[in-house]
Amino acid sequence: MEQLCSSVTSFLNDEAAKAATALKNCTKNCNWKKHKDELVKAAQKKAKDSCAKGEAPDINDINNGLDTDAKARLKSLYDRNSRMFDGTAKLAAKDFDVKSNQSSASTGKGGQVSDLKSSEPDIKKITSPSEFSLANKSTTLPASAKTAPTSTPKASAQAASYIFWCSCPQDDTGTLFETTDYSDCVKQCCEKYHGGTDCPSGDGGSDIWKKLKEMLNSIIKALREIKDAAAIALRDKFVPLEKRGDIAWVECDGKGGFRIDFPGFNQKLLKEACDTQVCTLKHEAAHIRDAMNAYPDRCKGEPENKADLWTSLDQIVFRKKSECRATLEVDLPCMAGKLASARTNACKADLKYQINYYKKFVYNENQCDTRFGYPTYFEPYPGY
Repeated sequence: MEQLCSSVTSFLNDEAAKAATALKNCTKNCNWKKHKDELVKAAQKKAKDSCAKGEAPDINDINNGLDTDAKARLKSLYDRNSRMFDGTAKLAAKDFDVKSNQSSASTGKGGQVSDLKSSEPDIKKITSPSEFSLANKSTTLPASAKTAPTSTPKASAQAASYIFWCSCPQDDTGTLFETTDYSDCVKQCCEKYHGGTDCPSGDGGSDIWKKLKEMLNSIIKALREIKDAAAIALRDKFVPLEKRGDIAWVECDGKGGFRIDFPGFNQKLLKEACDTQVCTLKHEAAHIRDAMNAYPDRCKGEPENKADLWTSLDQIVFRKKSECRATLEVDLPCMAGKLASARTNACKADLKYQINYYKKFVYNENQCDTRFGYPTYFEPYPGY
């Protein structure tokens, strides 16, 4: 008993150290490792209590939390102790000092005394091996005899068969159910609580769900590509790129101020085609800020919808400078942001093309680098 308790205690201490180390090093989805650590600690307590009572620890009580390999090693430990354990307590070692002047002797047939070396048991000799033959005799045994164990120490009965009790960490009630080992416990819990965050990524349910999500995302992506490509084609049909400058403009509001005229149909075309209508609005708003700083009274006395505002020589220079600023500092960085967040290849290609086109156009038309101090056309501009 003492030897078994010592072996079991040492074994569980090693498993507890492994479980504690695994929990300490865990950084994600650690409920399983925490649950296993608790089970092994509980097994240590049960083994300690049993040994304190002078009883062999029940293998069915202490195998919770052990994986298949550890469970097999525990069973082997019980088997070894079962073969060595004879059911009696350890006796203190003692030497028996027996002194005698007579030599060893035995009494043979007829009361004759002879020494041990020359004595011989009075056993009938068997001369025919056929006497041991069971060929013509029935060897059928009762069922009870077939299944009866040859020895019945408690450790041997425990090692022969045992049950692994499992409790799922997702189950707040702590309900126990039978499983074959720790791995089977994890599998059953993941099947019962399908898609839980504590389940290993390789369980069947997670794999199926992952494949379904990938398939759904692939379909959504394909539909987005079709939708964006159709929207870009529709926009180009009604407003070709070379006429895109006329899609919105600044005009007088009839009250001495400025306003942006951006027809709803044009806004819808740009919104559906990669959501660039906001960049156009920012571009025109930049023109109004420049006008308010340079010519705040330009629309005073002008009728509503007056649009052709910059006609004098100095106003033409102002318009070119404002165009450089609105395009290079507002419009193109806005489209570069749209490019970075674009979800489809159709929009990515379209936005890249627009950025390059407008950059080239504004430099050619307004000489932004030579007249207004902007970087040369060949230098990358911040944001795109």
